[in-house]
Amino acid sequence: MPDYDSYIICTTPRSGSTMLCALLEQSKVAGAPQSYFHQPSLKKWCAGLGLPSDTHPRKIMACARNLGMAGSNISGIRMQRHSFGFWAEQLKTLFPTKATDAERIASAFGRTRFLFLTRFDKVAQAVSLARADQSGLWHRNADGSERERLAAAKPPQYDETKIATELSNLVAQDVAWKTWFAAENIESFVHWL
Repeated sequence: MPDYDSYIICTTPRSGSTMLCALLEQSKVAGAPQSYFHQPSLKKWCAGLGLPSDTHPRKIMACARNLGMAGSNISGIRMQRHSFGFWAEQLKTLFPTKATDAERIASAFGRTRFLFLTRFDKVAQAVSLARADQSGLWHRNADGSERERLAAAKPPQYDETKIATELSNLVAQDVAWKTWFAAENIESFVHWL
């Protein structure tokens, strides 16, 4: 039996987290980690979780925890760095007597482990992010069919400025995760792809 109740995959876009989440869910013992808190909006969280738009944040957190379990004993969450600030603010409102983010997360999700998933080749990650943003196609299935499209199809074009901007943002987000782990005195499991 694990010594934790939940885990959070702390990551950035195009790190391989979608594949990792799918593999963990397929294991049937590691919950169903998803980006339940992707957008900085309570209404969007509710829509994504199938809840009424006026659901209290405490119930939103509980619903995500339950969905993240998917019948297992462990709840999984994927947290992109750009989504973290708004989520942390909601937890602070829910648990004002807790002194740290880690304590507030534990109040909502139980004993929590943190996995820092990052991509070693940041230039390739930046190119992948720029390409997905331009083309609208974010993920493909193993057979090559489209899995997730967020915009109408259009051909990607080389854009050195966009790639440089994405690279800078991705590096800054990794630094922000590492800084947060240190400030919260969290020893994360680090995985490089």
